[in-house]
Amino acid sequence: MPIFADDFGVKYKTELAMHQSVESDIHRLQKVVDDTSITKLQLEKDIGALKKELLFLKKNHEEEVKGFQIDHGKRMPPKSQDISKIMANIQAQYEELGQKSHEELDKYWCQLIEERCQLIEESTISAEIKDTETMFLGLRHTFQPMDIDLNFMKSQKVNLENSLRDMGA
Repeated sequence: MPIFADDFGVKYKTELAMHQSVESDIHRLQKVVDDTSITKLQLEKDIGALKKELLFLKKNHEEEVKGFQIDHGKRMPPKSQDISKIMANIQAQYEELGQKSHEELDKYWCQLIEERCQLIEESTISAEIKDTETMFLGLRHTFQPMDIDLNFMKSQKVNLENSLRDMGA
């Protein structure tokens, strides 16, 4: 019985260590997710600021062109820029960056999960081997006294048969 108690103690400690390791990984990964969310918010804020700056620069450019036209006495047709194209381009770049970040996180999570599953599998196999060894030792301890009794009984049988032969002769 003490062997089984020791085995369960070892199993408990192993499982506890694995549990603590997984919990630690979860907390660390939660921090990564939080950091990524903060980065996303910062990038969205930066995009808003860049949009405002772009509008400001366009307005200044138009004023400079008008001033240039007045200074030179010529009327130049204003160069048209499609703000919706520019915005669509910025949005496409942002979405591409977000998709890339999402793919990297997915890859990281999948790799981490695969590593943890492999560790759990190895731990389970190791525990099964220990269980089998413990069971084998238990059976050996049970078998040895029986084997000794069998050998003793065989020798008694031989002695009794010899005694019978001696009496019959």
